[in-house]
Amino acid sequence: MSASTPSPSDAPQSDVDAFLSIELIEPPSPSSSSSSSSSSSVVPTSTDYAASSSTPVRWYQSARAPRRMGNAGDMGYGGYTISIAVYSACVHVLPSTLPPEEGSPRFRIYSASGVFLRPSSTKSRFLTRVGLLRDTRTFKTCEVRVYQGDWNDLRLCMTATVDFMLATPTAIKGQSQDRSILQYSTQPSMDVTHYSQLQDDSETYASRSDLPPKGLQAFKEIFTPAHANMQSRSPPQSLWLQNAWGILKHKKTTQDSLPLVEKRGYDWMRAREKYNGYAKQAGALAWLMDAAISFAPLSYSHRFLDDAAAASTLSFNMAYHEEEIQLDEKWHLREIRTTDGRWERSTGEAKIWIEEEEEEGKQKGKGEMRCVATMTQSCVLKAKPAAPASKL
Repeated sequence: MSASTPSPSDAPQSDVDAFLSIELIEPPSPSSSSSSSSSSSVVPTSTDYAASSSTPVRWYQSARAPRRMGNAGDMGYGGYTISIAVYSACVHVLPSTLPPEEGSPRFRIYSASGVFLRPSSTKSRFLTRVGLLRDTRTFKTCEVRVYQGDWNDLRLCMTATVDFMLATPTAIKGQSQDRSILQYSTQPSMDVTHYSQLQDDSETYASRSDLPPKGLQAFKEIFTPAHANMQSRSPPQSLWLQNAWGILKHKKTTQDSLPLVEKRGYDWMRAREKYNGYAKQAGALAWLMDAAISFAPLSYSHRFLDDAAAASTLSFNMAYHEEEIQLDEKWHLREIRTTDGRWERSTGEAKIWIEEEEEEGKQKGKGEMRCVATMTQSCVLKAKPAAPASKL
């Protein structure tokens, strides 16, 4: 089966669940691959093994190609690349424990990190090569390489590592017991309006009188996959809502007086589809967390994507703070900030929370939240070439 087969043209708008469906595939034997191809050396034999592991390297293929989102160029949204790496690692590590069987060991992701090596194409499905670098009773570490193309011309898009830790014992009704010595969580930087008092962003933006038709069209073209896959409700305190993600460059905001590193964008998010199993929950969360970090400095400084030659992610590190993920059940509050920027690079961070549930006999503080995940990124933020000086 060719990895360059495009996704069906009639694919539904909501595609993360379908995208996070992979099949185990057998690579061709070295003799059947083109010896003249510069990339043919990546094609393994059936006995190829990862370092420090007796488990063979396996290859998987995504069901669909990535879609464009959040960038001005014709390339796939990077969240698809990260999510397929995370999902492939989950399938590789947890093939027989999803859902977990009674008494079986359960592993859960605590960290995922990677480097983008080239943009992905929206016309080609992904191939992932997964092997175990660490395989113990308590920890497992997967090395994942994400490719596009045909076997004789594979293009490496990302290298990533995904780390797993043995989960806590299963309690009654399948819920995990947190046996941590201490339990604590950072809180959002600002108090924001609760999702129950907000309407969906699609309705909010459609009814905006300050957004010209061109601006609304730009918003739809760039962010359609996000709103197709996730219910989104932006609180009025969010900088994104006030300036329409930077589309309204000259719009005054309530955060104009703050230093750039103290400005924040917020949105409440919940998946539109039901995700079956932990692996899809973990992959979908990675898909969501990647969005908007790279161009937040532009949005927060009265600029938009067309003000930069490039604004995209170079590398990422994601920490999973919860063993169980409920992206399709609970509303999550996401916060994005930018921390540093110079030499045509920037660093940013996204955090996402759920509301803390009240425990029996214990009153929780008003608005207390529990952080589910954190993603930090190093990004390129390249200036456009200076206009040539006119000659008299």
